Amino acid sequence: LRPGTTTVGRPDASEAQTIKLIGLNMSKEHCVMVSDGSSPAKVALRRVGNARTWVNGKQLEEEEVVLKQNDRVLFGNNHLFR
Repeated sequence: LRPGTTTVGRPDASEAQTIKLIGLNMSKEHCVMVSDGSSPAKVALRRVGNARTWVNGKQLEEEEVVLKQNDRVLFGNNHLFR
């Protein structure tokens, strides 16, 4: 990820998303990732609204999560990243 804010959502979102994904339970504006640009980068992930976002098998609630190496992130039902 580049330093700064990266948005994840569907191509039909009202605001252009940095990463565009289509699939079951993908929200138009799904989540936001913020990278501080350090080396190694610290990346914080937070969902937008009630978007289905999971980290290592635990659904994100209201809090922000700082990602670690080898974390598994699931957006919606179909998009799994490590």
